[in-house]
Amino acid sequence: SESGLRRFLLKNPAVSGVSLSDCEQVTEEWIKALHECIVLKELRIARCLPIADKGIEVLTSCPELKIFDCQGCIQITEGSVVSLAEHCTKLMDLNLRGCSAIGSAGITSLA
Repeated sequence: SESGLRRFLLKNPAVSGVSLSDCEQVTEEWIKALHECIVLKELRIARCLPIADKGIEVLTSCPELKIFDCQGCIQITEGSVVSLAEHCTKLMDLNLRGCSAIGSAGITSLA
């Protein structure tokens, strides 16, 4: 549950990687719980269909983020990609495969 994840992250603030890929119950509230995780370097949420831009906004407070996999998250738009490019300057590995709402402006912001 989201509250369980939040409790875990509060007790373990040094968590550097979280994989929630293919978890059908994941919502934006789960992603928002990650703001507790200031040293987050890797997040995998591939095919978590409910995730949209509101959930991704919290990742701008994760300056150490290096790997982000949101493959198949069809509600994430290029606005999120632009924001990640601006705030997560250490981002090196980004999987946007199947993110149909991301256009060329989002891709260009990564250059």
